[in-house]
Amino acid sequence: MSCLQPTSANNRFESDGLPFRCAPGQAAAQAERYGCLIKRGYMEIIKSVGISAAFNGFIIFFVYGLLTTLAIGAFYGLDSELPNEMVATLEGPISIYTFGWLALFGLIALAAVTRFGKIECNFNINRPKRVFYFALPVCEAAIALGVVIGGTLLGVAVCAHLLFACSFTSVAIYPQFYGLSAFMFLITYPVAYFTIALIDTNKTTFFWINATAIIYTVFIASTFY
Repeated sequence: MSCLQPTSANNRFESDGLPFRCAPGQAAAQAERYGCLIKRGYMEIIKSVGISAAFNGFIIFFVYGLLTTLAIGAFYGLDSELPNEMVATLEGPISIYTFGWLALFGLIALAAVTRFGKIECNFNINRPKRVFYFALPVCEAAIALGVVIGGTLLGVAVCAHLLFACSFTSVAIYPQFYGLSAFMFLITYPVAYFTIALIDTNKTTFFWINATAIIYTVFIASTFY
């Protein structure tokens, strides 16, 4: 059944199991209004798990990794011993251990406070404080950190690849960084998936997150098998 479709002559509509009635002359307007509410709920979920902020972080730290690697290649060389300051600059945004602990704690806490997705989290009416001010921010931080680490590693890989392709260096370090970047994105996706699944009690994003889950599963299967 689509989001909105009439189920009888008296203009009774259903959307994800939530029926409502309207006068015959108001059916089209009411349907349009309800569709807007669904779209707004979808955007609220995307904002709440930090997807928009994570994308911005990816762009920023992709450029950060690219420029840092360019500076290392220009002033030291990719095969040289780096001073502690430069090592700290490159590794600053990268902490897989921090990501792991945030993701583990955040998902366990979110599962507990939502009772594995059974507590309704209506973004406009019912916003449980334990969800929105405790567990969800931790998951959001984990997702953002995972994307930041992946973006930084990808920036390093792209810059190192370009330097090697242009014969500015004979050291091919980029394959390892491509692999590490892909690994970070692969382990960040499940955190985002389960975060959305636990708070999206109205199944607003049901189609999209399951479509991405299928793509993710096929990619993993094709990579390892």
